[in-house]
Amino acid sequence: MNQELRAKAFLFDLDGTLVNTIVAAERQYTIWATKLGIDPKPVVEYCHGVRAIEVMQKFAPEGMTITIDDANEWETGFCNDSQGVFVLPGVLELLKKLPRDRWAIVTSGVRAMAEARLRQMDLPVPDVFITADTVTHGKPHPEGYLAAASKLGFKPEECIIFEDAPAGIEAGVRAGIRTVGITTSYKPESLHKANVLIDDYRDIEVEKAGDSGEFEIKVLRNRRSD
Repeated sequence: MNQELRAKAFLFDLDGTLVNTIVAAERQYTIWATKLGIDPKPVVEYCHGVRAIEVMQKFAPEGMTITIDDANEWETGFCNDSQGVFVLPGVLELLKKLPRDRWAIVTSGVRAMAEARLRQMDLPVPDVFITADTVTHGKPHPEGYLAAASKLGFKPEECIIFEDAPAGIEAGVRAGIRTVGITTSYKPESLHKANVLIDDYRDIEVEKAGDSGEFEIKVLRNRRSD
């Protein structure tokens, strides 16, 4: 049975949610960890949806200081790595349906690199763009998503989040915003806190809901029900 949701504003994560950068992210973190003599496996398992500086600080060898310059250097290498990177199916079609004042991106990447990735993939840069360098607390803290909702002019309960990582879904839960989890980066069981689970945007249909100012989101396949 199809499930329907309604929302006035759409908040998107970027990496793994609009653009599949999983291979590039894991490759770049593997390179970083290997250079430092760190086992890359736990780094790769943790990294998605978390700011680079927080990943690096968590796994850096004891006594090693990680600076914002270190994180920016990693971001540059990540952004320049486009091998295996692609826009998720259905993203362009969905964004074309949404007015610019109805959607935002909340990403754990820094602004310059996130904008470069969007242009690299021929995706629009939104008017409301919350990045790692514009928040005090990264995901799973709700700051970024609450800021995006506020800047768009909507209450949290009027929004819906699209996320691929547990940290981002937890941020949505803490913000009181419904979340659609996308199974790009993690298995469905890792995203169990999401209200709905989809593989990509072909699993939903989005249309204006009359004159209510809302959009109707029809879930054609909910992985939570599989």
